[in-house]
Amino acid sequence: MANEVRTYIEVKSDNNDVFKKLQALLGDADYNEMGHTMWLYNRLYDFPNDNEDYDRGDYTEKMGAKWCWLDDIDRGDENFTMTTVSAWYFCEGAIRRLQEILQEVDKEVCVAFTYEDESLDPIGGGACYKGEMIIHEETLEWPNYDDYEEEGDYDEALEEMYDNLFDICDRLKNHAIVEVYEEMNGYDEIEDSEEFDEEE
Repeated sequence: MANEVRTYIEVKSDNNDVFKKLQALLGDADYNEMGHTMWLYNRLYDFPNDNEDYDRGDYTEKMGAKWCWLDDIDRGDENFTMTTVSAWYFCEGAIRRLQEILQEVDKEVCVAFTYEDESLDPIGGGACYKGEMIIHEETLEWPNYDDYEEEGDYDEALEEMYDNLFDICDRLKNHAIVEVYEEMNGYDEIEDSEEFDEEE
């Protein structure tokens, strides 16, 4: 059975038309529809027809994973986030395609993301901007239950691991944002750089 990878995607734009586009593209889904393997694929590659059948080779090439479905989506007039679950790897192709679609509305749109394999190997963060994607990966280990005499100690170690997971993924994402902006714009600093703090 394929490892599941959870990916958290955030669209960054100062242009409200980007979020109107997202609403038109993804705004009418209910939870049952989002859970279908082809729903996001069809929205990204065949909208508004939504009539493509699953082909594993084509799907993997375009989505970056054997299958991918939406677990959660938060749509707003000035923000957009969504969570996907995919097989073997994060949905790299889907993120590239989403950025490509939104770039037609705002050439400065950035799609940033973090992801985690259920094994925590790998975990990562990245950003896609002006057609360029930068990804950083690391690994993390689950605490071993047998290493702890008290269940409370294991629970504490598990909580610490999750804190580390979120911190690492955010750091990797923020590094990628800074790097992709620098690479595509040819300068060394980003306005409002506090938003993209590169804490080690």
